[in-house]
Amino acid sequence: MRSLSWTPDWGVLTPPISLIVSAPWQAAKSTSKWKCIKWKGAIVAIPILEVDYTIKIDLTDELSPPRRGEAYRRYENTDDHLLNDERSSDDTMATPREQAPAERPNATRRLRARRKRRRDRTEVSCCVKWVVFSQNVLFWIVGLLIFAAGIWAWTEKDTLNNLKRLTSIAVDPAFLLIITGLVTFVIGFTGCVGALRENTFLLAVYSFLLGIILLCELVLGILGFVFRDWLRGKVKEILQALISDYREDEDAMDLVNWIQGYWLQCCGITSPGDWNNNIYFNCSAPSSPEACGVPYSCCRPPKETSLPNLQCGYGVRRKDDFSELIYNKGCLDAAQSWFDQNLVIVAAVAIGVAVVQILGICFGQNLRADILAQKAKWARYK
Repeated sequence: MRSLSWTPDWGVLTPPISLIVSAPWQAAKSTSKWKCIKWKGAIVAIPILEVDYTIKIDLTDELSPPRRGEAYRRYENTDDHLLNDERSSDDTMATPREQAPAERPNATRRLRARRKRRRDRTEVSCCVKWVVFSQNVLFWIVGLLIFAAGIWAWTEKDTLNNLKRLTSIAVDPAFLLIITGLVTFVIGFTGCVGALRENTFLLAVYSFLLGIILLCELVLGILGFVFRDWLRGKVKEILQALISDYREDEDAMDLVNWIQGYWLQCCGITSPGDWNNNIYFNCSAPSSPEACGVPYSCCRPPKETSLPNLQCGYGVRRKDDFSELIYNKGCLDAAQSWFDQNLVIVAAVAIGVAVVQILGICFGQNLRADILAQKAKWARYK
């Protein structure tokens, strides 16, 4: 018969522990403390045993309930779990608060696993992909239409069969349409197919072409503002070539008529006398009704009717005063005045085009980086 009564001091709530109680009854014969009791009318001596209680703290048991309680959070956030060197382990029973945990709590491990899963769920952005695709589909179609218009214009002029017209190809509007349409078509194709098929090579070509075009635009803009005299000389050479090819090239004739009659309301490069450089409007042209005249686009519009008079410029330069009949201002000065008056609009358009190109480069490179990251993850899991 034994009677044990012991109430331990647990302190704070702790993880699960296992209690191992060892009672060495074999040591009864060696004890020096006896107690005499009366049992069934006889006096019996009973040894008083000192029972050794040993507590084993098992910190390897995992506590992973679906929702942790306040007790576990207090244990997890406590900062006094280190051993206290000033207290002796022989005098005081060690508690979980005084022992260093054998391993990191499960909460930290779960947090790291959650972050790893979040990194592994990286994917190509659908928003960026379809923005690049839809934008370049439009460029692709517009470039194809412009290219087709240039080819049609060359076919109508029979340029391929008459190669002597290729000498003025630099100022040929049809050639400019072909080059513009071809560049736009290639850029739209690389961006559209590269985004749709997630092709990193085509996306790199798309960004490279946009960067080259943006760089050329910046260089031309700087040259235009810094070297105005040089730019003025180049424009003058282009206008002289257009005047010389008037009546020979239908596209050049339409372009000159639009510049003089509808856009700038001017005549010639610096004055109406520049039309002497054309063989049909030269004053020495034999038996030509247009001799010493100007095209009808130089004439001022009549007030009584909206229909243009195609013969209004015949021989007009033979008159002493023709300022009331045709425009006196040259197209070079008129163009400079127009740009000075609309400088804000021109700058806004230029900035808008540059912003669109920069956004195209950024979206293309962002999409390409997402695709490369996804491929690298697939290669890591193989």
